[in-house]
Amino acid sequence: RARLRRRRRRRAGPPTAGLHRRDPFASELTRKLEWFALARRQATNGAATAASADPGVIPVGEKDGHEVTIPLGDVGGVCLVGPRAKEVARALLLTFLADNRHETARVIVVGDLFPAQTTFPGLGRARDITSVLGGLQAEASRRTKLFADAGVDDLASYRAQRPDEPLPLVIVAAAEMTTLEAGRLATLLDDGARVGITGVFVDAPLVGMLSLRLQGPARVASVIPEIHADTLLGARMFTVDRDPAVELLDVLASARSDLEGDAAAQPADEPFEAVPAEAPVINVRLLGNYRIDVHGREVRSGLRAKARELLAFYLLHPEGTSLEEATEALWPEADPRRGSEWFWTALGNLRSRLRSATENSDLKVIEREGDRYRIEPLFEVDLWRFESSLATAGAQSGEPSWADALQQAAGLYSGELLTGAEWPWAEVPREDLRGRAVDVLVSLAATRLVTGDVRGALQALEQAVDIDPLAEQLYRRIMRLHAKLARPDQADAAFRSLVARLGEFDLEPSAESEKLHEELCRAV
Repeated sequence: RARLRRRRRRRAGPPTAGLHRRDPFASELTRKLEWFALARRQATNGAATAASADPGVIPVGEKDGHEVTIPLGDVGGVCLVGPRAKEVARALLLTFLADNRHETARVIVVGDLFPAQTTFPGLGRARDITSVLGGLQAEASRRTKLFADAGVDDLASYRAQRPDEPLPLVIVAAAEMTTLEAGRLATLLDDGARVGITGVFVDAPLVGMLSLRLQGPARVASVIPEIHADTLLGARMFTVDRDPAVELLDVLASARSDLEGDAAAQPADEPFEAVPAEAPVINVRLLGNYRIDVHGREVRSGLRAKARELLAFYLLHPEGTSLEEATEALWPEADPRRGSEWFWTALGNLRSRLRSATENSDLKVIEREGDRYRIEPLFEVDLWRFESSLATAGAQSGEPSWADALQQAAGLYSGELLTGAEWPWAEVPREDLRGRAVDVLVSLAATRLVTGDVRGALQALEQAVDIDPLAEQLYRRIMRLHAKLARPDQADAAFRSLVARLGEFDLEPSAESEKLHEELCRAV
């Protein structure tokens, strides 16, 4: 979601060659979490987990190799006592926030349980329990009345009856409260699970809710009440330390709000130095559906999935990488030794299949140079041609031949990089190339406008929207051109298309787009 928000806010710039292959906004921690999440999704074939079906069911740890959850919406709250209790609470709350939208899940943190003072939709802060009790009591009373009016008894029934009026599950989270504060809070939460108000507490004297005593590396040593012991006793709880919590809070903030400043600005370009073969024998299409051709015939049978992925990875890294870099990208779940074994297994399959297809037993495909491995000069690659056209267009900026160079570059972008491939290492270059293609078309529209070809400019911008339907600036450009042609109804249609596209991802147009629409389409 953070990437989608950046993509929505991105502003087109002059076309340039290059390729970003590592997300400049992601840390080592968030990259590893993303790899894990993707592997988990692939292992379940995209099936929803219990946590995604019910915001109150939260993954909290593992036992005997299986994930364990707490039905926080049913137990009235959870008390964590012992070593690493704060770290366990952070993990639980961050998971809750990350798994759910702010309309259905909210957290109020009391004190310093979370580092820094980050807030965003779904996360609020309070100095102490006393400062939030009044508001929580008023909310509990309001919900009780809503349930009575709707003829239901609890939050789940209300949501089922009123799906368009979501009431969030609210978690109040605190550490180290006084006995008096604990007593007042316990009274409120006694009926909290029914109305959707619950809590997570560290070393707090609270009774009447799930209590977990931790030992050693955040392992559950005792469970009260015992009805939950079969699931939780002996489980190793997930933990998040203070510094990683800051990183994850920043990701959540950027996923739920548009941050101040130019967060969508791109870093400096990474050079992309492909060296095409003088007489290529293998043609590869990376833009659009991935395809490998030898003598005009596709190579598929006998080529394993990881061998195909290995070739694509090195075609995106023609300057070469170390063995460690390749195995980390392609086999992030493996320890270095196993990753190396899998690398050689995949490369062996790739060599064998391409040697057979080309009838050349000397092919290395990927060869070693010093401590790096790089692609052998055998290939003609559509991505490389597109990069070359970007360099040409950049060099001819402002010259009479610029429009032709832009048109050629636009024609070479035949689809998003490796369409449909869920490879973590491909996500960043995919988005980067999408943005570069948009830059080309926006510049092409500008050259056409200079010559008075407004309809030609519109055509280029509409092609850019096809490539990136979330780039909000494109719609504003289209709206202005329709207004220039005295077609306010078409400007209005462009805005409504933007609303629909963003709505597919639970996003809304910016204030800038709303204001432009109002100015251009008052009479529509």
